Amino acid sequence: MKALALLKNAKIEYNPFKILDVNLPDLNSNEILVRVTEVGLCKLDIDLIEGNFLSFGFPSKFPLIIGHEIIGKVEDIGENVNFFKKYESVAIGLIYSSCLRCKNCLNGKENFCDKLQITGFSSDGGLSQYFKINESFAFNIPNEINIDAPSLICNGSFAYKCAKIINRYNVEKVGIFGSDLTAQILSQILKYYGIEVHLVISKSEPIPEYKFYDSLEYANNLKQNYFDAAVVLSNNFEFMDKAVLAVKRGSNVILAALGIVKVPAFLEGKSFILPGLPTRSDIIELMNFCKSRKFQVDKEEINFSNITDGLKAIKYKRTNKKIYINLQKSFL
Repeated sequence: MKALALLKNAKIEYNPFKILDVNLPDLNSNEILVRVTEVGLCKLDIDLIEGNFLSFGFPSKFPLIIGHEIIGKVEDIGENVNFFKKYESVAIGLIYSSCLRCKNCLNGKENFCDKLQITGFSSDGGLSQYFKINESFAFNIPNEINIDAPSLICNGSFAYKCAKIINRYNVEKVGIFGSDLTAQILSQILKYYGIEVHLVISKSEPIPEYKFYDSLEYANNLKQNYFDAAVVLSNNFEFMDKAVLAVKRGSNVILAALGIVKVPAFLEGKSFILPGLPTRSDIIELMNFCKSRKFQVDKEEINFSNITDGLKAIKYKRTNKKIYINLQKSFL
């Protein structure tokens, strides 16, 4: 089968990919074989490709088949598979596998498992014609959200996890730092909960086209101790510092991006929360949430020949659309 592999860490502009012929994977008894139809791209792919995760041990090998937002159809099933049938639509996200036996796994925290494998980071991802995975880490796609599934499996699940954290506290006014697709989805989720949303951007960022927020703020003009909570979605050092200053004393800053914070938040009792990878329960809850609540998410289809252009559009914030690769067209 054909697959698109990352050969080395490099800036995306150098196109460090190659289409390879790889063997069709053999199935274990509890695995499903997925004929991949779509793979979404996001800024995590860019950080991986450009070497920003090397200190965490990713990529774990070269060549590496990337892609962690996978949509497809079940092509074959192992003899002990219970929850999937052939030709069903399925989605696969960042968590490829865990031990399923440790305390964390048994408590629904498989993202903390010592044997965690991450799709497209420490195990091969979905930019291939076929992809296999243990059925425990694949998701049925409800008919109600089929068209939006590529946007929800990663961007949406991170947004939903941030919203869950925010809803643990008495929060009325939230600042979202960054204007990407995750911010777009998070804005809509918070509005469903009746929370006032302020989108914070830098002077260099274009004003987003979507209007799922109560006001648009610029980081340089923010008041101190203003928000009940903040979510940082951009690897922007200015945002990290401004978010800490902008939340009220004793409040939380959710850091869903790489970066270093310089402001001594402990002086005012401000806390940082790192949400971690979305778990299986997070994704299932989000899919159920979306059955009766429609989000406005625009999509843009590309093929392999345009992957560098697609990644550059995300990197340089030229689009708020969900960019995805159509695998069926790409390998024709």
